[in-house]
Amino acid sequence: RLDNVFDRAGRRIREVNQFLIEKGISLLNEKGKFVALLPQTFLYLRGQHEMRKELIEHDLIDTIISLPAVFLGNISMPLAILVIDKDKERAGKIRLIDANKFVHTKENRNKQLIYKELNQLIETTVQDTEWVKFVDIKQIALHDYNLGVSRYFLKPIKGTRLDNNLLEYIIGDRTDIPDTGKLVNVKDLKEDKTDFILDASMIENSELHQRSVRQINESCLLLTGIRATLNLKPTFFNYTGTPIYISHNILAFRINEEKV
Repeated sequence: RLDNVFDRAGRRIREVNQFLIEKGISLLNEKGKFVALLPQTFLYLRGQHEMRKELIEHDLIDTIISLPAVFLGNISMPLAILVIDKDKERAGKIRLIDANKFVHTKENRNKQLIYKELNQLIETTVQDTEWVKFVDIKQIALHDYNLGVSRYFLKPIKGTRLDNNLLEYIIGDRTDIPDTGKLVNVKDLKEDKTDFILDASMIENSELHQRSVRQINESCLLLTGIRATLNLKPTFFNYTGTPIYISHNILAFRINEEKV
């Protein structure tokens, strides 16, 4: 975030990504291209939603290349290369590239981009492959302008959609949080299809930070809210009088037990 809030043409710029992208686009001519290296959080975090929506609706994004974490020195966050092009060859499409295949881990665990092979892929691929997807901007709009690259490489899944007919989100109580309590972490959730009951008696009391936890005092389904994992780790908490406490990394839902 920027220490001071910039005001350019009535638009308040609060953080570096927004400043970089808006300033870069403003410098382009009608055939100009702009390349930015950004944290992948730009692709899906709610706070960047309006900027992503504007870029997509104006059809300015040509390519997004997803890179793994620990790629540049000690930068531990996953990165993305964003290519903005005012003269796109594929109007209405965004090319998404999963570049994990093109990153080699050396003996000292540093990662090196095999850029020649990646460039060849970029220059020669004109249709969907295992590592490249051409996604219509209308499809991205249906996903609420989420540009997380891995989402568009998921294979179709047969199943029942988790919607309001099955689950009801529990906000949890943020008031009167005690100093200590049974704090449930993601590691406490289950990954076993037959053993999915949370054993609250095995969770020791921990120090609670009032602003970052919510009290749950009813039976519910717990799911991990971490985007990086593909396993929701569904775990059932049976409330017997002792509440549990969860952070933003865990989501709680009431279950329609007539259907589940």
